This record gives sequence, C-alpha cells and structure tokens, in this order.
Amino acid sequence: MTECRQYPRLSPIAGQGVAPITFVTVHFSDEYYHNILASECVRDPVNQIITVDNRSNHAFESLGQAINAGLEGALHEFIVVVHEDVLLPRFWEQHLFRCVDQLERERQPWGLLGAAGWNTAPEQQAGVRMFGHWSDPHRYADTLQAHAFLEVERIDELIMVIRKSHGLRLDPKLPSIHNIGRDLPLVLRNNGLKTFVINAPPIHKYRDVSGELIQQPAQSYKIVDRQNPAYIADKSLSDDYFARKWLGPAITRPEDCNGGAPDLPPPVLLIAKGGSGSRLLSLLAEDLDVCIGRTNNSGDTMEMVLPVYRGVLRKFLDILGDERSLIGEEIRAAAIEMWSAAGSPALWGFKLPESVLLLEEMLNAFPGARVIHMIRDPMTTCLRRTHMTARLDNQIGRVTLPAAYRSAGRAIEDVLTDEPVIHMAYTTLHQVGYALDTLDALPPERCLELRFETLVADPARASAMASAWLGVEPSGKRLENAVDIERAAPRYNTCSAEVRERLSELLLPLRSQLGYAG
Repeated sequence: MTECRQYPRLSPIAGQGVAPITFVTVHFSDEYYHNILASECVRDPVNQIITVDNRSNHAFESLGQAINAGLEGALHEFIVVVHEDVLLPRFWEQHLFRCVDQLERERQPWGLLGAAGWNTAPEQQAGVRMFGHWSDPHRYADTLQAHAFLEVERIDELIMVIRKSHGLRLDPKLPSIHNIGRDLPLVLRNNGLKTFVINAPPIHKYRDVSGELIQQPAQSYKIVDRQNPAYIADKSLSDDYFARKWLGPAITRPEDCNGGAPDLPPPVLLIAKGGSGSRLLSLLAEDLDVCIGRTNNSGDTMEMVLPVYRGVLRKFLDILGDERSLIGEEIRAAAIEMWSAAGSPALWGFKLPESVLLLEEMLNAFPGARVIHMIRDPMTTCLRRTHMTARLDNQIGRVTLPAAYRSAGRAIEDVLTDEPVIHMAYTTLHQVGYALDTLDALPPERCLELRFETLVADPARASAMASAWLGVEPSGKRLENAVDIERAAPRYNTCSAEVRERLSELLLPLRSQLGYAG
C-alpha cells in the first residue's frame, strides 16, 4: 500500500538526559502487539511496562479503573499512560525530557502532559481546532513548531504523562473510555497544577490488529465504531457524568422535554430475544396498524435505540448503579417524543430486541402496557448468526454477555474462550428466562405469547390471534408475504458436534420449559 500518512521524524538530541519511565497501558485488543509493544523505548529494559489485561472490558468496567490498577505498580517517578494503539517513535523519550526540562526551567507547575489538546480561550484559537504535535489516520499536526509546550484546558487521552509523587488517580466512576482528558485537568487545577501539550509526538493508530498499516480513518475499526449507536450511547453516559460532576445540570424529565406529561395511551411492547427473527413482529405490527415509529431494515424502532441502549448500560454497569432509576423515565421521554411526532396514534408501540432486558423498567414506565412476546426454539436461535448482546465487539455486548455469565454462575474470564454459539446460549438463557419471569405476573389480556414457528408456518393464524387479542382488524398481509421458509430454517452445521452437544445440554432446561424438547 502506498504510504499516505505523514509521521513525525525525530532526531536524537545530543546531551539530553533521560530518566527511567513506567509505561502503563491497557491491553484491549491485538493492536497492543503492533503498536505500543513495538515501541523501542517501551522495550528498553531500563524502563518499566505495566500491561493491564482488560480485553473486551472483562476485568474492569471503565478505562479509569483499569489504568488505576496499573498505576499501583509503578516504580518510577515519570509515568506515561498510553493507549495500546500508539507507537512511540525512536528518540521519543529524549524529546519528552527536553520538554520536561524546559517546563521545569520555567518553573511551570505541571501535573499532566499530552500530545494533543484543546483550549477554549478565543485568543488561542485563531482557527486551530486542536493544539500539539501528533500523527493519526486523520492528519499529521504540529501546531507547536519550535515551542516545547503549550498550556491547554483539555487533552486527548492517547498519551498522558504524570508524576508518581503526585499520587494522581483517575475517577473510577467515570464511565467508559471518554472524558478522562477533560476530567484530570480540572482535578489538577484544583490542586494548583497545570496541563500542557508537549513537543514529543506519538503516532496514534499506526497498525491494526493484523499488523497492517493504517493509512486512512476507515481502516481503523475503532474510528469506524464511533458511528455505532452503542458507542454513541456509551459516550453520552460518560458526557452526562462529567457534566453532573463539574457543571451540576438538572436531570431532564419527560415533562421538561414535552411541555408537560401528555395523556399517553399504553403502548404495545414487541418483545423478542435478539437474533431470533424479531423482524416478523414489526411486520405483524404493520398489519395491525400499530405505529412503531421509524424503522430500519430489521424493523427496529430507531427513536428508541439511544434511550434503550443507555438503559441497558445503566442497568448492567455497577458504576452507573445509582442512575438505574432514570432508565424508565428516559425511555418514557423518548417514547412521548416519538408518539407525538407520529401524530399521537391511539395504537402505538415499539420494537427493539435489546429492550427485552428492560422489561421491568418499561412496564413501570408505561402502566397498562401490553406485551407481545415472540419466542423461538432456543436451539435454532443460537445456531443462527450471533446477536450484538452476545458479542464483545460492541459496548452493549460487553455488559450483557458478562451479565449472562454472572447469571449462570460462570466466571467472566470464560467469555474470552467460549465459542460464539455458547455466548448465544448464555444470553438466550438470561434474556428469555428474565422475560418469562417478568411477564408471568401479567394477566392474559396484557401479554400475548406468539411462537416464531407459528409466525413462519401459518402467518395468517398468527395475525388472527394478535388481532383478536388487540381487538382490531388486520389491514394488510405484509407478514404473510414476507415469510421466507428457507431463511427461517435451522442451520445445524454451524458448529462442531462437541460444541453442539454442549449447547444442547445448556439449553435443555429452557427448551423443556418452553415445550421444544423431546
């Protein structure tokens, strides 16, 4: 591949002394091996490297918690907290200590140093978005030129230099990987210490998990992931926490967003385990004229994605436990907005597979809500493609999959070695079991159970059952026309016989409960 990125070219600095460094990094993906671990100064035996294993967040809920664990073992006065996807060029440490020496000659009380940062002061902007010296897939930037440092209000967390003697620790309750570079400067400022970007440039996202050079933003899965609704939900909760901590904003209530609580009719909640073919419920809703808002190709209600994802994170992250009371309120606020935008229909609801994990919160938020619960043979569900709640490649799965293992009494570390189909098994046991337990308390007029197999084999019958239960007449045959028997057929050759046997053993109690065994 033709090189299209510009990298910093550092020269040795004659006579520049260096001190031993403790590098602290969090191993999250295999980028670790091709970036930070490939850095010459990190491999120098004079320095110390502390690697915190937090692959897929299996050990710590936030980056701050993981970094704090690493800081406990630091031996040296100078500590460099650095992302795993950063390569430090040759002679980088000489340039670091040249900047440190200059700061100390000028008697600057520094507490945090980084490579890239921001200022909000108008006189320092002059059209510059970020300050510092670094290379990443978006650009190469050097706003410092011949200057050794510049004071900033906030830094990018890709690299952070601190002193061991300051005893600095990150906020363990700050969710996710975000806002550390906003939070620490404020903590330090309260202690009379300043934050600077320095002229010691790193290379951010140098190689990918396979060791291939990253030349464009689209080649970095972490950059691409920023458009993912799960990423957006995760970051928004971190932003909320930071704002409450430093600005103290009031929590938004539904009546604040909607000019007073409207007379909202009870919704129809369309519930199914993710990955079980829940798109059929959306087609059924269309046939019954149940308004479920704007939908995507899977028939998911797009207006409810962010509040439901935020709710799932709040429910299963211990560090957000004190926010669990907000889950229902936020979902109700989003539903009111969706319902109002749709013209306040009398018959309305929404469908989003992840909402099955928030059934209790939704039933409390919508008194009188009715539920259509679609169930499918757990075996065929697990032998299909995996669902996001059963994968570690997204922020939702990183909380729902460990929650399923905890519910089953399994060690969280087992998540890293089990087959994907076993991940599906444990999340199916967790989610379907929770839904059955929760819905068991509802009277028949408020809960209708439909079988996926009936929806596929006899959609007209399934539609008649649902229409009679709702007391409406079907207006179309979208469900009947869309059923694809071939797509719905079980796929039993997607895993080895040994894994399939283990899967059968895990699912047997639930399949027996649902009437699929035997």
